Amino acid sequence: MKAGLKHEAARLGGRRWRPAGRLAAASLAVALWLPSAGGRRIQPAYAQQAPAAAGAAAKAAPLAVVDRPVYDFGAVWAGEPVSHVFHLRNQGTAPLELRGYNPSCGCTVAKPSRTLVPPGQVSELSISYDTRGEHGRQNASVEVLTNDPLHPTLALQLTGTVKPEVEAVPSEVAFGKIARATSQSREVAVKDRKGGAPFALRSLSNSNPFIKVARIDPDRGSDSFTLKITVTAAMPAGPFADTVKVTTNRAELDLDVFGTVTGPLEVEPAQVSFGVVGSPKGVVRLVRFRNRGAHPVRIVRVESSSRAVSASVETLKPGEEYKIALALSPDAPQGQLRGAITITTDDARQAVLTIPFYGIVGRL
Repeated sequence: MKAGLKHEAARLGGRRWRPAGRLAAASLAVALWLPSAGGRRIQPAYAQQAPAAAGAAAKAAPLAVVDRPVYDFGAVWAGEPVSHVFHLRNQGTAPLELRGYNPSCGCTVAKPSRTLVPPGQVSELSISYDTRGEHGRQNASVEVLTNDPLHPTLALQLTGTVKPEVEAVPSEVAFGKIARATSQSREVAVKDRKGGAPFALRSLSNSNPFIKVARIDPDRGSDSFTLKITVTAAMPAGPFADTVKVTTNRAELDLDVFGTVTGPLEVEPAQVSFGVVGSPKGVVRLVRFRNRGAHPVRIVRVESSSRAVSASVETLKPGEEYKIALALSPDAPQGQLRGAITITTDDARQAVLTIPFYGIVGRL
């Protein structure tokens, strides 16, 4: 073979022969018939990869596209319904499946016009947003689950401003600290923001028997009225909270009321946060218990409402000051942690004090 090739080279005068076009491809194929291959033809590398590459390029897949995924509904009054129809187009080469929906808020997803969208077709998806109880700038979204390998989820968003028909100024009533056996009051203006028919109060209600609510301006025909909220002297020592429900001919309004009645016995902080705890081992929070009264007070017992938190007491000054350690159990289950520590004393005026605690066990 080698002698034959040398002879052919000599006949061509030492020039390398370069076949062109189809002749070049045929010559390459002939050259690959080697004796070492046992007479079998060895395919070039590009010839082995071409079918796989061509198959991958030709594989059909859906492609989900939304022309306008964000709808701005502008400004609406609270309670006014908001809805919009989004158009989901399949620009792929295989059917698009709409497999489910994950709303981020109080959104309602209506049944789409089709859940299986052929290539080049569109599915109409209507989303409604409940604005009751909302106010200010809002962003409501819904995730659409699909079989699109590039877009397994599509986010559709409703955004805009919700205006309250009725507004309280201030929006909440914070009494702060009130000395035990004393009474304090706050005033709140309830205003009509929508207008129209004469503004009227229909009812007032709350659940705490030691908080009294009354209207103090009986004049009618105004676009506002004033409420007087009073914490009575009979309120027990410790933190308190209540919700005043105001019903008008426009809309209902919830007004939060809170504060702390302080007696001779004080705890600091008033509530304990464990925060986000990746590993609960060795996590402890401290609470100071102080007696500001003239007579010594003894802590009888301390109890926890949760098995995940234990409490122990250390005496710093007998009858005056104590340190309470809240320890998170190493076996605390993962998830949200909520509960309270109850401190029982021998003081008849403040026999029980409660310290709420909260946190999250496990990584976010």
